[in-house]
Amino acid sequence: IAGAAGEQKLIANFSYFTGANVTLEDLKTGDTQNLSENGTYSFTGSKDDSPERFLLHFAWSPDGIGDEFEDVSSNINIYAYDNKIYIRSSEEAINQSGKVYVYDLMGRELAQHTIEGTELIKFPVNITNNYVVVKVVKDGSTKTQKVYIK
Repeated sequence: IAGAAGEQKLIANFSYFTGANVTLEDLKTGDTQNLSENGTYSFTGSKDDSPERFLLHFAWSPDGIGDEFEDVSSNINIYAYDNKIYIRSSEEAINQSGKVYVYDLMGRELAQHTIEGTELIKFPVNITNNYVVVKVVKDGSTKTQKVYIK
């Protein structure tokens, strides 16, 4: 029950959404859960919780078929939301640690982070209403993408 205190459960069924990977992020606790694998998320609610407490992340392969010989960089998705940069890894990239570099459009380095091998990583940036270039380096593969920070 929205806005109610106590133990709560979110139940989702994405079995009809083939080729998709749906992850729930609890912005209050920082926890993430792959709803495609486990569709029930339990949490303790409060009447003071923000209505924007949860964020859904969708990763989708329209045909559900992956290429076995893909470069690791193709298994990395970079995007931004709410002054945070998100890096979602899949396949073998999940288990690889690496580095993330954030640059402005003039090429100046704004931030650098060491990341551990995990499916979803996020970190805040002190930038608003601007584009940045995010470079992820994992095991010799590099993915670079321009993202807009609101």
